[in-house]
Amino acid sequence: MKYKQKPIEVEAFRFGHDPIPDWFKLSEDTIIGIEYLGITSPVGLLKAYLGDYVIKGKDYIYPCSANVFEAIFGEVD
Repeated sequence: MKYKQKPIEVEAFRFGHDPIPDWFKLSEDTIIGIEYLGITSPVGLLKAYLGDYVIKGKDYIYPCSANVFEAIFGEVD
């Protein structure tokens, strides 16, 4: 079977390139470190390294490598 990703709109920032937004700073599930950003999730600690994107979905925050993010998402005007 083939699947197509549903069109969704998310908030995101690129670690080391964009300012860290308040929704990340104020979340109880996040860690701001020097070499990485940490996100506590049900599957353990997820890490975003310099150049990675951090995505805020409806009920979650998660990291994504830049090449995967840029292949999936485009900027909204």
